[in-house]
Amino acid sequence: MASKRLILVLILVSFAVTPAISAISMPAGKNPCLGEKKYIATELDESVGLHSKYTVQFDEDEKQICIKRENKGKGKALTSVGILVDGRGISPGTKELEENESSFFSKNVTEYIDATADNHTISINAGSKDLNFNFTHHINTTAKNSPTPKFTDLEIVRDSGDKSILIATVHNPGKRAYALHVQAETFETEGAFEIGAPQPGNTSEFQIPLNEGANEVVAGKVMVFNDTGSPDGKFDQKEFMAKPNETANAWDDHFEQVPGERADVSYDNETARQYREGYVDDEALSPLERRAGAVLVVFALLGAVLWRRSR
Repeated sequence: MASKRLILVLILVSFAVTPAISAISMPAGKNPCLGEKKYIATELDESVGLHSKYTVQFDEDEKQICIKRENKGKGKALTSVGILVDGRGISPGTKELEENESSFFSKNVTEYIDATADNHTISINAGSKDLNFNFTHHINTTAKNSPTPKFTDLEIVRDSGDKSILIATVHNPGKRAYALHVQAETFETEGAFEIGAPQPGNTSEFQIPLNEGANEVVAGKVMVFNDTGSPDGKFDQKEFMAKPNETANAWDDHFEQVPGERADVSYDNETARQYREGYVDDEALSPLERRAGAVLVVFALLGAVLWRRSR
């Protein structure tokens, strides 16, 4: 368990040092933050003719950042803007402006905010000034349209060693990487999990060995959640069932609690249990058992015919 957590920390650290995502430039005059309060920052150095002006606006309702850079000095000027959204960098970087030239860009940050938290901070460094915008925004992390990791495919693989393996495919549609746990609960398997952190826009496969044999019906649920131990860390949960030699069927399941909370998260589905315990795979029966089964079927048919004739 501890080794898996260490690996996950190293994965997330590698994401933290990846290049920031560039903001989208927009033509001057098209300002989606029109009417919002303006924050002014300047860089001045008269000895070299430097005079750069930054105008920053934030539309909290739309989660929109707008920044205008202007070169009001003499000669060319190298301007720089840095942006962090809940610690995630989306900086547009540096831009060289000609004398009297300006540059404007805007970015919606909804997909960049941390979906596991309700309180958020946008930090902007413009010139020599640091600005912080704090706001509250709740995201339903289990909603289908939320920018959080979701299952896209479930598969049960039967190996030659009489074991079953759950292969869960997870896609991260958002702009943030999350420390993920993918955990499976079946009738024979309790709390088996794998960890990972799919990068934004990427898909990852998680392989979870199960205790069910290769010729058994596998029924259970699988969860993907953030390693926070809080309800806001819930992302997706599926219930599934797979017969031997057949494709797994999966359906949406209500995600009640994150594993690690006091509530029990073991798998319990009475209908699935009855089906599993009563299911017999014909291909797994011995020839003698198959012949005995065929004789019983013949006797049943003969009895039905004699009963109809006697009426």
